Parts: sequence; C-alpha cells; structure tokens
Amino acid sequence: MRRLLAGLLALLWVSAVSAHPLDYTRLTVELAPDGSWRAELRTDLTSLLGSAEAYYRMAQAAGELDPAREALIEALAAGFRFEFDGEAAAVEFESLTFPDLDLEGFADYWTRKLTLFRFHGLIPGDPEHFQLRVVEELPVRYPVVLTARRLADGFGRTRWQDHGESSQPLALAPPVADPVSGIPSAAVADPFFAVIGHYILQGFLHILPFGPDHLVFVLALFLYGSKWRPLLIQVTGFTLAHSLTLGLALYGWVDLPARWVESLIGLSIAWVGVENVLAARRMRAGVVTLDTSRRFWIVFGFGLLHGMGFAGALLDLELDRGEFLPALLGFNVGVELGQLAVLLLAAGALGWARSRPSYPVRVVIPGSLLIATMGAYWTLDRLLFW
Repeated sequence: MRRLLAGLLALLWVSAVSAHPLDYTRLTVELAPDGSWRAELRTDLTSLLGSAEAYYRMAQAAGELDPAREALIEALAAGFRFEFDGEAAAVEFESLTFPDLDLEGFADYWTRKLTLFRFHGLIPGDPEHFQLRVVEELPVRYPVVLTARRLADGFGRTRWQDHGESSQPLALAPPVADPVSGIPSAAVADPFFAVIGHYILQGFLHILPFGPDHLVFVLALFLYGSKWRPLLIQVTGFTLAHSLTLGLALYGWVDLPARWVESLIGLSIAWVGVENVLAARRMRAGVVTLDTSRRFWIVFGFGLLHGMGFAGALLDLELDRGEFLPALLGFNVGVELGQLAVLLLAAGALGWARSRPSYPVRVVIPGSLLIATMGAYWTLDRLLFW
C-alpha cells in the first residue's frame, strides 16, 4: 500500500509543479482575393526548446545568426501544408517576434509566452478550396487551433487540429447570391454530430492530461467516498453544474475575471482536501456513514466555478455562434469521460485498499493533505501572481 500511496503522491506532485492553463498553438490564415495568403503562428516554445532558460537565450539572440532558430523556422514551415485543391503551396518565411519578457517572465507558468511567426505565399492556379494539413512531424505541441478567413467577405472558421489531421475545406470564393431572392447562400457548416465528436476529444484532453487542477479535484472526490453510487452522483452533479455555467459563459450571460475564477477553483480544491481529512478523522472515530447529500451540493457549487474555468478553453476559439450548442454538448461529454477515466485509474490503483481499516490513515489523510496544499498553492499563485 505504501508504494501505491507513493505513486499517488508523485502524481499529485507532478500536477502541482506543472499546472497551468490548457495551452495550444494558434495558426491564423488569411486568404486574399488577389491570389495570396498570409499566416500567423503563435506558440509557446518552452517545451520544444527544453526549458525557459533556453527559450530566453534564443529570444535574446534574435538579432544574431542562430542555426537552432533557423532550423526551427524550417521545421515549422514544413510542419504545415497549405493545400489548395490538394496542391501544397510554397511557404515563404516573413518574420518572427519573440515575447518581450525577462527570464522570470519566461519561467512563469501563468505568463503567455507566445512567439509570433509570419509566413506567406501565393495560391497556386485557380483552386476552389483551401485546407490545412498538420503533419505528424510538426515539432510544436498540439492541439493546433486554426482560424482560416476569407478577406473578400470576412468569413472565417475556427477548428482544433491534432498532428496528422486536415481541416475542413474552405471555399475560396464567397457564396453567390440567389438569382431570385438576391440573398447569398449560407456558408455550409460542419454536420452537427461531427462538431460534437470533435469537441468530445477536446473535453477529454482538458481533464487528461491538460487539466491537472480538475483532475486533482476528481481525485479528491474519489478519496472522500467509500461507495461508488454517491461518488458517481457527485461527479454527475459536478458535470451538470459546470455545463450550466459553461453554457452561460459561451452565450455571454456570465463573465467573471479569469484571475478570480481560477483562484476560486484553487480554493475549491483546498476545501475538498480539508474536508477529506476531517471525514477520515470521523471514520477513525467510528463514524462509518458520511453525509454525501451535503457533499453533493458543495461539489455542485464548485462545479459552477469550474464551468467558468472550462469556458476559457472554448471562448478563445472564436466559435461561430451556430456551433455553440454542439461544441458545448461535445465538450461536456468529453469532460465527463475524462472524469470517469480518472476514477477508473484511481480505482485500479487504490480500489482494493478502500475497504481496509488502515485506508483512512494511510491513504485518505496524507493524499488529501497534499491535495489541500496544492489547492492553497494554486489559490495564492493565481491570486497574487496572475
């Protein structure tokens, strides 16, 4: 049991030292009516370069000859295929701009350290559609958030893409007006269920592996309950609550500062960790039955906060308003599947020990103390150093 507990503590510690908002690479492509295109790529190079110090050194050498930087530019240019009716366009590098930060800024998890790369090229021939393919060898982290926009009429479409995927085709010509009514035909949207399926994956990734704070919250729920039925009810209530505020935030009816939302999420994690310790002490004193109904409403209330945290991952995508509903449904299903995956992993590691008398002392109390410490750390870090 000690080895299992050590594994759990190690997992929680890794989450504590690496927790930061879901990151992604953003690529904006503008298609001009004169037969040219231009792309802007924004990405955090910390993981690619190995450390914040290496990222800082490359930024400081921006005006000097740097073979590593030139190799990176070539790899990025080759990592995206700008395809027009299946034919890849030649990619020309234009410029890059590093974030204007000191070493402390590059090392800060909560600072967006995005380097801007600009590329451009000509549209070959007279094609009808544009697609972007993200090749498997792209060196930067994924997912890639693509926004493709026609400058002729301003129409754009935003999608998440992983390595090896191609975007939906985007017509290069604006829709033609109906000869009778004179009204332009509507842009063809992705099928409803295709959008849902796409965002199920993103919701799952927002728990595993890119949402350590939400993951730790679910682990805290697992440690509290000794029976599966109330545990599943709590997790479902958490999902319903964050679905509510996520939907309200997407439609612009709720808007709270991210700093306060993320700080309160950290506080919610500290709260459930402390509650777990108190519950374990009651179990040691012979109180076998826990008040799961009270716990449900506490979890539901915290779920409202976490929903506003989830909203940040979707609001950055600049979704078409008609896609809000399928994106919301898919994302929430993915989050629920991610939470269930966390519970199953925790059950596989510790489930056999939950019926042992020593479980509250050897697992629940030390694990929950670490969770509470992590929650307190995240709260102070987000409140004071956001």
